[in-house]
Amino acid sequence: MRVQFAALTALAATTLVGVAQAEVRSWREAPRGPGTEIGVTHPDDAYRVYEGTEIGGFIGGGYGSLGVGGRIGYAFYSGLYAGGAFTFYTENASLLGGELGYKFFPGYHWELRPYLFAGPAFIGIGDRGFGRPRTDTVLAVQPGLLGAYRFGPAFISAELRAYLTPDPGALAVFGGAGASF
Repeated sequence: MRVQFAALTALAATTLVGVAQAEVRSWREAPRGPGTEIGVTHPDDAYRVYEGTEIGGFIGGGYGSLGVGGRIGYAFYSGLYAGGAFTFYTENASLLGGELGYKFFPGYHWELRPYLFAGPAFIGIGDRGFGRPRTDTVLAVQPGLLGAYRFGPAFISAELRAYLTPDPGALAVFGGAGASF
């Protein structure tokens, strides 16, 4: 538990420092930097996105408990996004895994990114850890949709996840922020 909390605190601090150093002049500033659209593009264009690293943190709810986490990933020229994410739920669950998604830009500042998350879920102890009598490690598979408003190298986001495993039918909603490097 302490290791998870320390890792999450380090990720949150890194995200805050990254956003602070992003040199954002205004929330109306044109999107720029890695992960943003290269001019006006179409999904079949070979070069659609400025390539580079993105980092972000998020907080929200799912499974009836508070969830916090972060992600780091890489946006490729084609619009493909690959990265990793960690989510900690206060009701004794942690999820760590990889994400694979694709970026769409329906408007000048707006990004939509459907993605698939997969990785181990460490499900908690006792009757509060999703009803399991002991700690279990199971596979988590979660399709999700992230919507972001991008300004300068920074973004704010909202995200919806549907859990296929370990708890089919569960939903989680998160809000977050991040920056591109």
